Amino acid sequence: TYTFEPNLDLVFGRAVLHHTRAPQDIYAHAAASLNPGGFVAFQEPVVSAVNRTQLPTPIVQLWDWYKALGDAGGFHFDAGEELASFARKEGLQIVELSEFEPLLVSPQDLSMQTVPLSIFGDGLVSAGIASMEEIAGVQAGIEAEVARGAPLHYLPFILCVAMRPF
Repeated sequence: TYTFEPNLDLVFGRAVLHHTRAPQDIYAHAAASLNPGGFVAFQEPVVSAVNRTQLPTPIVQLWDWYKALGDAGGFHFDAGEELASFARKEGLQIVELSEFEPLLVSPQDLSMQTVPLSIFGDGLVSAGIASMEEIAGVQAGIEAEVARGAPLHYLPFILCVAMRPF
């Protein structure tokens, strides 16, 4: 259960809703906590848009596993695309709705691509989706792509800023 203090002027979250089982409920709780004139702003990736870009094979495998985990992994993949509908359902006025697609442009950014399997690898194994050997192979493939400087894109993010009417 997610709760927010009452009478807030701002609730902000970045890349949190898609890691939850019921993002619309969290959004509803956030919206309900606002004062009149208060803002709720969420910025979420649109994971289903991964197919917009030709990604290296190990990255495609990684996203296929994310999708296969589904509820078992607590991922709701299109929370970004649904932000506007979440806001409207709660009676909020959308102030800004924008999309951007940041790129991985530095070694520091690229390093982020080499660790995700360590975060949810146990879930893949326990769900019977992948073996430790398969995970190790994909991890090695991701690291090889990073080492050769492959342009690994982030997913597009959607930012929705909405206001509770006065």
